[in-house]
Amino acid sequence: MASHKSGLSAKNNEFSGPAMINNMANQVKDIESFILKSRNDINIKCRNIQDDVFELLSVKESLFEIQARK
Repeated sequence: MASHKSGLSAKNNEFSGPAMINNMANQVKDIESFILKSRNDINIKCRNIQDDVFELLSVKESLFEIQARK
């Protein structure tokens, strides 16, 4: 959400300004952490989904989260 703070440089309003660059860097970090978490959550190689329905449901829930974030 955008907000106005007095006393800041006008350069912060530019698309290549420091505020936008910091925002993009934070978004990239969030996406990278989401990808890593999602990859670990849907990895079925280390899970016993044949015998444990809760493990299977956990994978399914992770897939829904991925679809919602698309």
